[in-house]
Amino acid sequence: MKNKIGKNLKTWKIATKAFFAALGICGFLTACPLTQGPISDTGGSGCSSGLTQIGVGDGFLQYLCGCTGQTSSSVLSAPANMVCHVPAGTHIIFQFIDIHTQHQIVNSGGLFFVSGAVIQPGSGVYTSAAQFTSVGTYYFEDAFNTTLQGQIVVP
Repeated sequence: MKNKIGKNLKTWKIATKAFFAALGICGFLTACPLTQGPISDTGGSGCSSGLTQIGVGDGFLQYLCGCTGQTSSSVLSAPANMVCHVPAGTHIIFQFIDIHTQHQIVNSGGLFFVSGAVIQPGSGVYTSAAQFTSVGTYYFEDAFNTTLQGQIVVP
């Protein structure tokens, strides 16, 4: 009996840690996987230094924070051609918002960056990320909805 209680306690501790880790990630990203549609208010002045967030949804792209000269929460409906200016070395997180179809942010020209994984609705994975280190223009699009496209410009 004592061994069974110990196993249950260990399982509870692991589940509790996972829960609080998920809360921390949601707070860090400002948009959680359960968010419905475009985010109307990102709740602050923007991302921390070296970080940018772009929202991707079924039929829209959204500036969340970190794109120089852009208002957070601006939404571009498909066909969308987003332009995001960031300093060299910036990490960009593509945050998938209220998705019901597959998405994948892929490099579509210009300077190369590693494409993100395919994001399946309900998979529990709602972000992909890339770092943009070299000066120039990186083109991207959603492989499953090519009307969602944009440019990352590193001056």
